[in-house]
Amino acid sequence: MFALPPTDDRGEMLGERPGQLSTQGTHYRLEGNAAHPLVVLVNGIMDPPERMESTAAAMRDAGFRTLRYDHYGRGWSRAPAGFRYDAAAHIAQLCALLKELALAPVALFAHSMGAIVASLVAEQTPSVKALVLAAPAGRMRNPLPCFRGLQLLFGVCGGCGVALVQALMGGPAPPGDWINDTGDSRVAQLAAWDAAWDRAHRRGVGNRALAASVVRMPLVSLQLGASLRERGVATLLLTAEKDPLVRGVDADFWRSAVGAAHLTVQHPVPGGHCFFIQEAARVHPTITAFLRAHAA
Repeated sequence: MFALPPTDDRGEMLGERPGQLSTQGTHYRLEGNAAHPLVVLVNGIMDPPERMESTAAAMRDAGFRTLRYDHYGRGWSRAPAGFRYDAAAHIAQLCALLKELALAPVALFAHSMGAIVASLVAEQTPSVKALVLAAPAGRMRNPLPCFRGLQLLFGVCGGCGVALVQALMGGPAPPGDWINDTGDSRVAQLAAWDAAWDRAHRRGVGNRALAASVVRMPLVSLQLGASLRERGVATLLLTAEKDPLVRGVDADFWRSAVGAAHLTVQHPVPGGHCFFIQEAARVHPTITAFLRAHAA
């Protein structure tokens, strides 16, 4: 399904790049008809790009162009020196990519931590008419007791705090993303590829990006201004029944941020954190219908 060579001709642990590099080192894939409206897909905190493969394809089939990219420090986007992995840094990366490619997206689809980045970028991007947020971090239940206090403490400690979180988060990624497998062989194959990619990523790049983002991103304390509400940006909120990572999403926050009239909250669907893959046959038509209605 997805090839994962142990090294390529440059010795990169993730294999040959599937896309292109921007002048600032962001790995991206811009696909589809240039005349079609553009949707930007924003990965979660350490998601490999292939997690968005089928979702992006469904959007292109529905008449949209798609842009996918790797956050700095993940995948094939090497982090510049001094990159802080906070919200401002992630926003600047995506905005710089859009500017370089002269693109004006009409919508953003975001998963997990990517919802923080997408929402903040949408605030300052007048062309954006719609947001689709899948298992959005930013305003969710604390992932562990006293999380906000711990995040503040580690943040004050600077690099030492990030190093400590790196040590605490060492080892393989937890299998929680793939809870409640539906029996679909394609999903099982992607899950196996995902685990192999994670091992290669940790060997080649390490987990500093993950640790620093956990310390510095507003995973439970996102704040938004009035821009989305004033512009009437249509927002679709999607969650899963058995998501072990993003739980207790605050729908009232999103209702206030975008306006009750512009928010659609979908009842939780089966699956885990990657429900948009596990339940693609159910979720993709919902997403594409929403985009056609609000961003075409």
